[in-house]
Amino acid sequence: MDCRPFDRPHRSPPVYLSAQERRRFEAMRHPTSKAHFAGGRWLVREILSKTMARPPQSIDIAIDARGRPFPRPQADSRIAGGRMLEERIDFSLSHSGNEIVLALAMAPADRRRPAVGIDIERVDPQRNWQAIADRRFSLAERRGLRLHRNETDRCLAFFRTWVRKEAFVKALGSGISTNFQRFDVATGAVPGLDGLRIEGEERDRWRIRDLQLSNAPLSETLDPGIVGAIAWKDFESSMD
Repeated sequence: MDCRPFDRPHRSPPVYLSAQERRRFEAMRHPTSKAHFAGGRWLVREILSKTMARPPQSIDIAIDARGRPFPRPQADSRIAGGRMLEERIDFSLSHSGNEIVLALAMAPADRRRPAVGIDIERVDPQRNWQAIADRRFSLAERRGLRLHRNETDRCLAFFRTWVRKEAFVKALGSGISTNFQRFDVATGAVPGLDGLRIEGEERDRWRIRDLQLSNAPLSETLDPGIVGAIAWKDFESSMD
């Protein structure tokens, strides 16, 4: 979604924001940050409204202990299979430039809340991406980048790898505190988890897919474009 319609530097907080969200909106100084926040919260409420058959303004977005937003259960929430609808929904937001994307996952009635993460980034060859890779990528990923033929290919591979890692961390729910060197993702054209090394996690239950978000060709001149990835964990089979 294009967030530019929400980019109004001197606007008042949108009416659909909760009191807590309005305080957070007003504390933001950069207009782009305000546009991303306002647009993201609008998009979440619009999509959840259709999914939950509720008016958008009635949907309360809370923040958990790890900083992840989630739909707060309401007193009149529909219960199916012993779980409120809100307890079966997970979503993830990401933005880059003027673009905002949302990933939404809903578990069957007898399953726990799923885990989903999404991330997008604009490919920027001027960014000091090599230093970031040296600091944040695992040894296997750094080796993978070096296998690409030239700097153009390595740069694109870096951003593809970065969004795959970010999407996985968002789905994991551990945020920026996660040690990015403790797990590997594929660095080539095909996404995947080459070797999941997060303690207590089962590699076979995780999936990562790339997103096609831009029609701009990433050719030898590396025309600007956006790359993205989505990660999710297969549903658990029990209600305990």
